[in-house]
Amino acid sequence: MTTDNVTTPNPATDSVTTNNITTDNVTTPNPATDSVTTNNMTTDNVTTPNPLTSTDSATTADPVTPPPTISASFPTSTTIPSSSISATSTPTTAPTTSTLSTTAIHTTHPPLNCANGGELQNGFCVCPIEWTGRNCSIENVCMEETIQVMNQNFTFPRTTIGWFGYSKQKCGPNTSSGNVPRASARCTGQYVTPKFDTPYVLQCDITLSNIQGNLSSTSDLLQLASSTQILTSNPETLTADNVTKAIDITNTLLERSSNISEAVAVAALTTVSQLLDASVPDSVAEVSGESLTESLENISLGSDNTSLVVQPNLAVQSVVLTSNDIVGIQFSAQTGLSSNFSADRIRLNTNASELVSDNGKATDVQIFIRLSPGMQRRSSGISVGFVLYQNDRFFRSRYFRAHLGSRRRVISGNVKGAGRMGAEHVEMIFRPISYRVDYVYAEALDWITYLGCSMSVVGLVITIVFYVMTRKSGNSSPAVLMVSLCVSLLIFTLLFLLGIDNTNPQSHEPEDKDANVMPSSDKHVDPDHGPCTAVAVLLQYFLMATFVWNSLYACHMFLLLWNPLRRPPSYLPTITVVTGWGVPAVLVSITLGVTYRVDNPLNYRQEEFCWLAAVNPEGQFDFAKPMFWGFLIPVALIMIFNTVILCYFSYTTCRTDPELTSTTQSSNKKKLLSSFSLAVVLGLSWVIGYLMLVIPNKNMHFILNIVFCLCTTTQGLQIFILFVARTSKFRQMILDLPIGRHVKGFTLWKHKARNNTDSYKELDAYSSSQSKLVVSEETVLDHQL
Repeated sequence: MTTDNVTTPNPATDSVTTNNITTDNVTTPNPATDSVTTNNMTTDNVTTPNPLTSTDSATTADPVTPPPTISASFPTSTTIPSSSISATSTPTTAPTTSTLSTTAIHTTHPPLNCANGGELQNGFCVCPIEWTGRNCSIENVCMEETIQVMNQNFTFPRTTIGWFGYSKQKCGPNTSSGNVPRASARCTGQYVTPKFDTPYVLQCDITLSNIQGNLSSTSDLLQLASSTQILTSNPETLTADNVTKAIDITNTLLERSSNISEAVAVAALTTVSQLLDASVPDSVAEVSGESLTESLENISLGSDNTSLVVQPNLAVQSVVLTSNDIVGIQFSAQTGLSSNFSADRIRLNTNASELVSDNGKATDVQIFIRLSPGMQRRSSGISVGFVLYQNDRFFRSRYFRAHLGSRRRVISGNVKGAGRMGAEHVEMIFRPISYRVDYVYAEALDWITYLGCSMSVVGLVITIVFYVMTRKSGNSSPAVLMVSLCVSLLIFTLLFLLGIDNTNPQSHEPEDKDANVMPSSDKHVDPDHGPCTAVAVLLQYFLMATFVWNSLYACHMFLLLWNPLRRPPSYLPTITVVTGWGVPAVLVSITLGVTYRVDNPLNYRQEEFCWLAAVNPEGQFDFAKPMFWGFLIPVALIMIFNTVILCYFSYTTCRTDPELTSTTQSSNKKKLLSSFSLAVVLGLSWVIGYLMLVIPNKNMHFILNIVFCLCTTTQGLQIFILFVARTSKFRQMILDLPIGRHVKGFTLWKHKARNNTDSYKELDAYSSSQSKLVVSEETVLDHQL
């Protein structure tokens, strides 16, 4: 009895989940169809846990609530058409435990300290791939070793147990296998101390084409399998033709599963593991993927006893049931801190009655197969095989497409030897991980930002009030320019302080997560339903308005220097206002029109912050994003213009007139201060931000980051100090503030107690500008004769 592929998507993980269960005749997922088994996803700038493996015999229940379970129920009829199989998403329930005790026994365990980089998760140490044990104190590797073979020394690096190490010695560049390792050796733990097995040495003049031509005529299959394995040990350098030939060779070897040795099978499985890291063309996946995965499942069912082969990207578990009354089998792979599989982290329970969640130990993949009642009564001699893939390179779907460079693991479970009786029930658990970027910033920058922006807000408010109160009716151009600049900068600063953080980020879960449907992509974007986009639009507008007003102020200074006696035309203020507030509006409108869509707001703005989008899903700066052409390019042009005006201003004001009698020192100070003041109001500190984009040195980048943060967040405070606090008008206004005069009076009466009375009089604001606080005491004596 044979069942077709069962597609069971897992919406909670934004990926596709397929369960492949076969009985008697082994079937495999068809890469040309949408039957793809996938689960968790990872990206380059995001670290995602990967399956741990162990050979322990059982798993234990964990009291925490387990993740969603995909269940596939099979009827016990003699024929099971694919259309009759139903897949439902149901929560699992942790088993209840009955406790009977007459004496209370209290066991105290010392705190668990994870060594060698291990991380404590839910009371368990999650270890790096090179360490194992309860607290990650047991080495899981073969140390670097030099082995002599045929009077040649080959040095193999530190290698995880069960994996192959490749020699540091390589074939010469002039050989057919140039720059390929000369030898391979497997690290095994069968010794007291893990050691490398006898190495296999590659003939450097052999190629994949030679091996492909000799498959039918040679009897030394181990030589062909090991040579293919070494030639594919650098999968990132393989061409499409190399990948096609390697798949064909491996598939031919695996098809002879009944006639090949264990060493040949292990070498072939290692080649498959390496090819999962290669760039597999879709055409190769469709043609060769189906036959290759079928051969892998034959291997998982062809062993005469329990065996396990684990390579970095592939785990194959075989087991033959040797006792009757077995209810079900559970296969689990635990999560580690690396992106590869390891043999010590596979768990197999051959006498499980139900799926037991091991979520507390960060299990990444679990599959449980419950045998049908007929199989349970005669379960002896039944073969069960599991194949776990690191990614879906050989399971290309015509419906599902990956956009994030993410990894979707695939698991296959197969049953053989039960006659026409099938598996009754199948459950799978994938540990859900949503894709999310972690933003890490220095805490010092946060303090500088909040403190600097707060002081700038105060300084800008005072500056605006001062210029409004002291503006001249005859020539209001400087006041209009300064007030407009400060207003735009003030609004931007307030928006930055109060609204830059997105309070309603992406949920990373589809709205129909409870529906049993296959998603079309691993990329999920919520429709725009929050104020973050509005904040991003306002931030872009008012920051661009600030730079436009900076350039208009620069134009005003240029006109003053060029012809200080010429009066500007009457229509100039109107043109200035329209330009200052209209140009930013046009730029923002173009940016929104090109990039923003309601169903995809992240093409315009970022997710973590309400600001323009800048990077692609891989975390790399994208020149097609609005941050580049909608902000950096216009601001760069403004900065160039303002820098030219500053240079012209400095050159004009620094020219020395020999007829002037002022001291050189005093004149130089004034000239330097004037140039610095103009640089501040023109916003030239933003040039530091452009330097940060081109300097790769991390230490220098961090220093520039602090300097940039200090200069830009305090720009409003600097404008207040240089253009308001230093002026005589501002000091005069401070002195003209109303000051109260305290007058104290005393009245004395004969034969009566003295009574003190206080009174306060407010001085005139203008007449009191030169006065000081006067305290007078008046004593009035009224004596009655």
